[in-house]
Order: sequence, then C-alpha cells, then structure tokens
Amino acid sequence: MGVLSTLGQLIGYARGIRPTIDYQPVARLRLTRMQLIAGVNRALGYTVAGVISAFVANERTTALGVGIRGELAVGLVTALASACTPYVEWTADHLPQKVMGVFGVGLILIGFALQSFQYWIALLDVPILS
Repeated sequence: MGVLSTLGQLIGYARGIRPTIDYQPVARLRLTRMQLIAGVNRALGYTVAGVISAFVANERTTALGVGIRGELAVGLVTALASACTPYVEWTADHLPQKVMGVFGVGLILIGFALQSFQYWIALLDVPILS
C-alpha cells in the first residue's frame, strides 16, 4: 500500500495536483472545483491501492471494504483540509499579537499537561484496559 500510495502521489504532483491548488487565505470556508476534483482523484487512487493491496495480501473477501474505507478516510480528510486551511491561515493572520501570544501559551500548557498524563495515570494507579 505504501509503494502504491507513493506512486500515486508522484503521479498527482507531476500532473499539477498539489496541496496549494487554488490556495489563497480567505475569511470563510471555501472548496474550489479544482480542490474537489483533486480530493476525489486522490480518494479513487487510494481505493484502487487498497483493493490491490488487499488482493496481494490474499484478503480477497475484504478487498473492496479496505478500498472503500481508505477512500472515505483519505477523500474526506483531503476535502476538509482543503476547505479549512485557508480560513485558519486568514484567521491567524488577522488575530492581534496579544491574542496569538495567549493562544501560544495555552498550547504550551496543554502540551505540558498531555506530556505528564502518563505519570498521573501511574501515580493514581488507574487501571488500563489491554
């Protein structure tokens, strides 16, 4: 699957399909026709890669399911990221510096809390399901 995914990405980039297609920061969520076509193209490519990979792994009964799950995951994530990323960048460009600083400090504190999570689990003797 990794080899097929890499080949598909190389072919897509060679044909001009890239994350920056029709990209410009805007004040609203936006999905252009070209971005939608790129997402559908990528989803179909991952479907084919999933089906071929499942056949090669001798999983013929689940091949189509693997392909469709891969297609839905990759296609939806690609379309969602293509629509949201320009808005997130526009918002970050238009936030006051103090607000951006407070947001950064908040992210640092969340990172510290997440990093200490494993130690709190051990200290409080929380049972972990395996």
